[in-house]
Amino acid sequence: MYELQQDSAEEVAKETIGFTSFLELSTLECQTIQDLRAMIDDDLAFSDLITVYINSAKILIDKIQEAFIDNDAENLRIASHSLKSTSASVGATKLSQICKFVEQTSREGKNTITAEFINDVLVGEYNLLVQEIKTYVTAY
Repeated sequence: MYELQQDSAEEVAKETIGFTSFLELSTLECQTIQDLRAMIDDDLAFSDLITVYINSAKILIDKIQEAFIDNDAENLRIASHSLKSTSASVGATKLSQICKFVEQTSREGKNTITAEFINDVLVGEYNLLVQEIKTYVTAY
């Protein structure tokens, strides 16, 4: 099932806008999240931080979807910028790059993002990320 979802998201990205530079990135950069965990040096605090990130990311994704539906380029840009930055800080490189594209597109006023891109690529990557984070946290 994972492969089908990933293939679907990649096809949507290619067909919708030709945006494929993120496809080779990892969903979760293990070195970044390991460095973060080592820097915090407290498993409970690290777990809390990851929980806050996951919950905040979901709220930002909801804001991105709402701004997209409302055709609100400014709030789309703000929410995608916020999600881009926080995602990069926890090692969610692919999600960060997807958000960077959404941010740039909304800043430039281009109307190339589709509902499928938001739902399949952005939300799909978030869902994969949550799975990988949960796997990482339970493995260490």
